[in-house]
Amino acid sequence: MSDTPPQILTKFTIPGAPEMDAVISLSAHARIASADWPGAPLTCHWGIGNPAAIASTKNATKAAFEVAFSVLMARAKALLSLDFERLNTTERQYHFTRIGEASLVM
Repeated sequence: MSDTPPQILTKFTIPGAPEMDAVISLSAHARIASADWPGAPLTCHWGIGNPAAIASTKNATKAAFEVAFSVLMARAKALLSLDFERLNTTERQYHFTRIGEASLVM
């Protein structure tokens, strides 16, 4: 089962699937499974730990989800602050990747 990509991803990589401008993966499994996207969209991996995997206490799980949300919100804000009209494809890809690598939680 661990070698099977999530089904939701496979329907976006088959012939005739809609082309996307950008694909952002969050889990390591999705990163591996998302190699061939139609239309050559910008791709990046904004990996975060799986907050559902924190099972020590209810409070720890809640805190893990809050951290994951904060990280994703900060990255989304950074992405939306980019001036896409002025960036070429190489620059866009650079910023997509850097946002995923940055520690942006405020």
